[in-house]
Amino acid sequence: MSLEKDVYRNKAELLKIKNFKLVELSHAEVDSLGDQIPSFHHRKEVLTPIMPTIIQSNGEVWEISSLYFIKYLVINGGRDYKTLLSIAYDLLDFYRFIEDCQLEDEGFDWLYLPLEEEDRVINRYVAHLDRLYHQNLIKSSTRSKKINSIVNFYKFSFKHKLFDKGVIKNGLPFQVIARNIRTVDALGFTQIREVETTNLARRSAKRKDTVDGIVDGRVLHPIEPNYQNIITQILDDHPSRAFQLYFRFALETGARSQTISTIRVHHIKEILKEKTVLGDKLRLDVGNGSSIDSKFSTEISTYIPKQLCLDLIEFTESITWKKSAKKSNYGLTDNNYIFLTRNGTPYYTSKQEIYELENSENGLDQNIAVGGTLKSQLKMLIEMIKVKHPDFPIFSLHDLRATFALNSLKNCIDFGWNNTQSLLHIKKLLGHKSTQVTERYLNYYHELDSYNNAQKAIEMRLLKPITDQED
Repeated sequence: MSLEKDVYRNKAELLKIKNFKLVELSHAEVDSLGDQIPSFHHRKEVLTPIMPTIIQSNGEVWEISSLYFIKYLVINGGRDYKTLLSIAYDLLDFYRFIEDCQLEDEGFDWLYLPLEEEDRVINRYVAHLDRLYHQNLIKSSTRSKKINSIVNFYKFSFKHKLFDKGVIKNGLPFQVIARNIRTVDALGFTQIREVETTNLARRSAKRKDTVDGIVDGRVLHPIEPNYQNIITQILDDHPSRAFQLYFRFALETGARSQTISTIRVHHIKEILKEKTVLGDKLRLDVGNGSSIDSKFSTEISTYIPKQLCLDLIEFTESITWKKSAKKSNYGLTDNNYIFLTRNGTPYYTSKQEIYELENSENGLDQNIAVGGTLKSQLKMLIEMIKVKHPDFPIFSLHDLRATFALNSLKNCIDFGWNNTQSLLHIKKLLGHKSTQVTERYLNYYHELDSYNNAQKAIEMRLLKPITDQED
């Protein structure tokens, strides 16, 4: 369920500028006639793979949004581009609402804030989202996220003086409310903490797991065992050895794409010097302090089969990898990424490298990778599969994480472990902070098992000869 494009009547859109760097205008240079020549100097602290820009229907930039994005990058750094892009799409929706309202009232804009609360632009936008929600055009979570983005936009702009405070005569256009909420930590202890909300907040219904997927950040769909066999067979024919190893890594560890993509050669060499810590697996610490990216930079451990580690090192000693490495930023060193394209760019540029480029005089023109090669390589694999299996279901790289979890869970159950033992083991493998998310995998496994058993019973009954069936 998503907002349809034709909800609005205008043509405002989001433009994504790649490899954006912030520069400052100066007039330090003077020509032979004594006239000042404008020159630009970069600001080392701002470099981002993607810079969002909201373009109005008249082709002009919505200036306040660009000021907001730039200030956000200055404060948070360009490495947080995914969050900024998500915010930008919410702001685009808000602006498209404003433009539609301007068709009836030219004076209507983001600073339309009369004394009557229900007439204010943000209140009218929230009412608009409420209508879409009740018409089943958007999810409750979508509504809440959009409202939060707009509220934060006003608070941020007000705090950092992105506009003259005099234009908002009545303060912020909403009421800020302090509330106490009860939470349960990873150890099961109840804590009460104060949070800040507003009178515009809407409660978001919790997403529930179904037999079709598991909610783990996003909805993941485990790949059935028979489909896994087909994939691995076709994978052997894929022209990219790097992608073959990447795919194996994802399927055999459950690690996320950015984590796998930002592993360096020295990381694997270092853990190979250690003894196995979990069966035949080696532990690799990722996240904050490791130079390997993780979700929210959380410090977690990934467990890698020893044979896969040996295969990775063998690959980095190949002519193919060395050709790519020579073209890359780190060259033929152990500090280079394992997974490189033919052009020498990584599958994902790590947060550490972006930081290095932000503070570099010469590296600002380098392309910042955000997973585009992975998408194209996966597309190629799926096309190869469909040549022999036209009805093969579409899957994503994220689904490999759920597939790994279900495979590991089945192994635990087959080994004779109980639910608690299995739960704690999978929690460790996936790097979950608590068992709350991990329990979704366990519930899904049992639901799917029950579903499959029921389906088999139905099929067996339907396939029985009519004469054998009871009246």
